[in-house]
Amino acid sequence: LAKANDYKLVVTTLLEAQPLATLYKDDKIILVIGNEARGVSPSILTIADLKLKITMSNKIESLNAGIAASIIMHHHYSLKH
Repeated sequence: LAKANDYKLVVTTLLEAQPLATLYKDDKIILVIGNEARGVSPSILTIADLKLKITMSNKIESLNAGIAASIIMHHHYSLKH
């Protein structure tokens, strides 16, 4: 139903992921954030329209899931057309 209404399933992952800049303001999204230990389930990764990663310094080990979600939502909300 969501895909029929032009929503994109966007998931966070480090494998085969695009940088955050590939997310556009016009995209209607359903955002799935994986937990730090196991990430997003393989079944969800398989149907994802866009796999995202937040590019960070190699001095940072990982982001808390809530922080990652906040960064992505802020980026999506604040983009210009």
